Amino acid sequence: MSTSLKLRNASAGAIFLVMLAVGFLIFGTGKGQTTTDSYVQDLPPVTGIDVSSGGYLVTLDADESARRADVIAEVTVLKPGAPFWNTADKARPAGNASEVLATASRIFTPVQLQVVNTLKGNAQPGQVLTVNRYGGRVGEDRFLIEEPYFVEGDRLIVFLRDCSTERSTLRVQQGFGYRFIQRFEVDSNGVATKILNRDPVQLTELLNTIESEKDNAPLSPTSC
Repeated sequence: MSTSLKLRNASAGAIFLVMLAVGFLIFGTGKGQTTTDSYVQDLPPVTGIDVSSGGYLVTLDADESARRADVIAEVTVLKPGAPFWNTADKARPAGNASEVLATASRIFTPVQLQVVNTLKGNAQPGQVLTVNRYGGRVGEDRFLIEEPYFVEGDRLIVFLRDCSTERSTLRVQQGFGYRFIQRFEVDSNGVATKILNRDPVQLTELLNTIESEKDNAPLSPTSC
């Protein structure tokens, strides 16, 4: 069984190693963290790899998100699927916690998004799209994100890049057909809010932005 990993008091060199391995994630505290996030609370402490991240900041505004996305849709978040390792066989890599974290291997959880209305692209109402989010627990290993991007029952406007051709092998093995670009949560008052509660806008304003920008060329592409 792997040795528990705690990152809170890690040296600057160790923090750099983890950040380099993860890329877009900034890792925070380790085992046994208490938080008000229901997703975190649903995952009990483990004795293997135990890494917590505050999440990653998505800075794109609605204009550029609309230009980059292949699919923009109003969706309802369904129950998440079973977490998996992003390895070819979905198995945990060999080695202790430090050795595993030095690779690109991480745990992801598939999120099912049911299309209510399509704003760009060919997704059909009722169709279920899968986006894999970083984080989850497999056995005694756990990766956490404290900021919930997809919560079952939420109504969202999602901006997705279709990577089904470029990453066809991964799509078959792991469902990485769509890459997440941006999402807005829509409340009952018609207010749309980005990740980390930044820059809330009226839904009508967001829809107008999408309509005016969706067919324009992006300032830079989103790679798969």
